[in-house]
Amino acid sequence: MNIINNQNFITNIQLTKILALLSNQYMPHNLIICECRKDVFRLYKFIKPIDYLLTILDMTILFGKVEGINYIEQDIIIIYIFAQDYEEYDNQDKQLYSLHALFHEARHRWQKLTNYVGDEEKDADYFATTYINKNSKKISKIMNWADEWEVEEED
Repeated sequence: MNIINNQNFITNIQLTKILALLSNQYMPHNLIICECRKDVFRLYKFIKPIDYLLTILDMTILFGKVEGINYIEQDIIIIYIFAQDYEEYDNQDKQLYSLHALFHEARHRWQKLTNYVGDEEKDADYFATTYINKNSKKISKIMNWADEWEVEEED
């Protein structure tokens, strides 16, 4: 797996260890971490031109309303850490919810490979939340967090 990441919030070593908790069916060929909005404009190096154009024109991405995206045909997952820019969030919150987005998008990859039938978004959210909460101790250790954290889903 190739990781493109500035490593200011999550290191490549941490990402590799986190993803190693999953089976290979969840692993994208390329993982791109966009820490800030300007990172979105650098995606032209990594994704198809039409996808790049659609991405930079998508205001929901630039305004931080999208936490991640999965280009299944290109086997690329992109995580937008800047989408976790809530006033009350510290770096650990950003890391935790960005990992949730990563597991969510990885689940979409698994769904495609296994021909999953059902509500894909609900399944991906449930998987990401449950997986993080069940593996909280391991994830906290990898991320060097003092305490275990859990993801709380909004209704």
